[in-house]
Amino acid sequence: MPGSAKSAKISLKEEELQKIEEEKQRQEEELAKQEQEQELYAKEKKRRTREKTEALKQLKPSQYERTLSWLDKSQTYMTNTKKEEKCAFEFEKFQRNGNRPDPVEVKSINTFLSLLKDKSVHDLKAVFGDVKLMMSLLDELYLTNRKYSDGVSEAVMKKREENVISMEHLIAQRYNDLTLKTLEDATFIVDSDTGNLERVCGGDHETILVWANLTRNPRMTGFEFRSENLSMDVPGIIALADVGIRILITKYDHYSQKCSTFYPKKLPEIQNDAEKGREQVVLIVENKQEGEAETPAAAQENEQSPKDGEPPEAGAAEVAAAETEEAYDESEEQVESVKEEQVEDDILDPDVVDLRQFTRLGQIFKFEILKMPPQPLVVTGGWTLTALVKEPLSMIKYPDDVIVKELPKQEGEPDGDEEGKPVLPKPPTEPEPTKLGVKMKAPEKVIFYEEPQLARWDPKDHHWKTSGFSDFVYDDVQKMISFQTDDFYTFCLLQDTHLNMPFQTWELRCTGENTATFSVIAACSENVFEIKDTDVRLMKPETGASTEFEHFYDKWMAPDALILLMQAAGNNIFPDVDSTNFVSVADKVIDIEPIYDQMAFLSPSFAFAWSRFSNDVRSDELVMQVIPVVNPTDNSNPIVEDPRAATYIIQPDRSYKLAVTEQMVRLSYDEARGCPCQTDLAHAVRMTPLPKDIKGELLKQLNKRVDDGDSPMVATVRYLLNATKVLTFS
Repeated sequence: MPGSAKSAKISLKEEELQKIEEEKQRQEEELAKQEQEQELYAKEKKRRTREKTEALKQLKPSQYERTLSWLDKSQTYMTNTKKEEKCAFEFEKFQRNGNRPDPVEVKSINTFLSLLKDKSVHDLKAVFGDVKLMMSLLDELYLTNRKYSDGVSEAVMKKREENVISMEHLIAQRYNDLTLKTLEDATFIVDSDTGNLERVCGGDHETILVWANLTRNPRMTGFEFRSENLSMDVPGIIALADVGIRILITKYDHYSQKCSTFYPKKLPEIQNDAEKGREQVVLIVENKQEGEAETPAAAQENEQSPKDGEPPEAGAAEVAAAETEEAYDESEEQVESVKEEQVEDDILDPDVVDLRQFTRLGQIFKFEILKMPPQPLVVTGGWTLTALVKEPLSMIKYPDDVIVKELPKQEGEPDGDEEGKPVLPKPPTEPEPTKLGVKMKAPEKVIFYEEPQLARWDPKDHHWKTSGFSDFVYDDVQKMISFQTDDFYTFCLLQDTHLNMPFQTWELRCTGENTATFSVIAACSENVFEIKDTDVRLMKPETGASTEFEHFYDKWMAPDALILLMQAAGNNIFPDVDSTNFVSVADKVIDIEPIYDQMAFLSPSFAFAWSRFSNDVRSDELVMQVIPVVNPTDNSNPIVEDPRAATYIIQPDRSYKLAVTEQMVRLSYDEARGCPCQTDLAHAVRMTPLPKDIKGELLKQLNKRVDDGDSPMVATVRYLLNATKVLTFS
């Protein structure tokens, strides 16, 4: 019995081991089967990807030509419109008075400037009339250079720049002549309360404030121009000096264009070899379509590894994809290297303002201290004796010239040796304070979303600088600024150019046959544009409207004119070519301009909006919401709440509707069922079936409305999309 029990136990143990071995073998077989299925699935997926890529390559030429034909209507309209604008511009010049020169014609403007230089003008009306004429010529010249200078040689452009400088100098000379005449007559136009000269005169482009110290009262601490909300505290050395002060306030800026940082610096074009082989790298990108957004590294890890003892399989497509990815990475490194070199080339002193990062807002305030000309003397009998001194207006170096030359000599102060006795040196005294205090009204029609930056112009190296003053205070409630300065400078206020970027969201939708709305919710402002044919207006919100924008709220105008007004008012939502260097947004290496063209072309029937996945895609991909607009006049519900709203992705070689919705948390690259890839956005939107549109009748109606779209409205939409760059800066 004991032997049989022991034998039974051994048999039971062997049976258990056999079961464990069988289970292990079964698991290994299942794992091998799963691996085999995964390998087959991966190969099948690669095969389908190759077929899809090859099909898109075959399809691209025909769809590209068709897209160009679709866009040809609006492109032709814009070309013809530009020609008509130029003809109207030239005809308007032809109809003008014959006494007005053509600023583009070098001979005409040279003759005009020579005649003005020879003419001496001191009358207030004549001075401001000449300045108004020259400012209109400058505006016309700037407009011509900006819009109608294609094909103009560098020599002609240089000559135009010289004419601009000549007109600026002549405008300054006119101001000096008027100021000198005012100071010469100071005795007859003194202020009855202070006994000093306080004169305010202004034109369309400027305001001139002139103060002259006639009483030289040692108790005088400052002066005020109440009509201009400007006051100035002066030290004792000015109170006793025979000087005048001029404050020239101009609406124009002839300084900033001389700065080395005024014009944006676009990154040089770099040949991107990865873009050439984009069709090959799609094999890797498609691996992300498993339901999760993967990085390129993760996609490469999902590739099947070779079995032990077998050589790795490296097909032509895989090798090309690897080479393309390597070229893509090298290209990105090259771009970053160029950026770093550009930054190194633009290293500025700590107090220099970079005008690519800051924008001047409001007027220019030029403070100058002047030498007083001889004053008329009234003698017995009513005679007036006037010294005729033909000297130009003379600026004084502060404080050196004021202390040494302009202070009146104290009574009893010896001039030198007296009766052979040497002059004893004076004991050292405390230096006279030279700080100047300024308090004035902040510029009107300008909004400062944060405390503005005060800067002075340095005429030596042609830069705005933040040094030279202290105790700057900005009162946001009273809209007043005050500061202390150590000299008479030219001042301005600046604001961060990109303070309103990046944008939070945006939306474009048609509202009628030739109308649309375009909203951009920026960091500091909400902007809703209404578009009608070639005109656009910024709509005034029902609540929270800015009083600084009242001069252009709800006013129809050309889009470029509205953009200039918004930028001048401090509401800048229009990035420049180098704004990505100053805004925290992802650099895009995809050509975005054709996408804006296609969005504008589709805008008569389809709305577009920001997608929550905008920051989740690669640098060569874009994503947005696309919504069919069945009834353009129905604005009862937000367009993004439409159940037909879909998310589209755009890649260099394809565009398609994604399976994900905006309510989902993670981005998936899977295609929506029944929505194949197309080569561009226009084809993807026009050929993707709509929900509950089984026969496709609704899609046909929308496409017909697109084909019959209003060209002026489409052109205006295109202009605003390119100006705001919402696909990059949102």
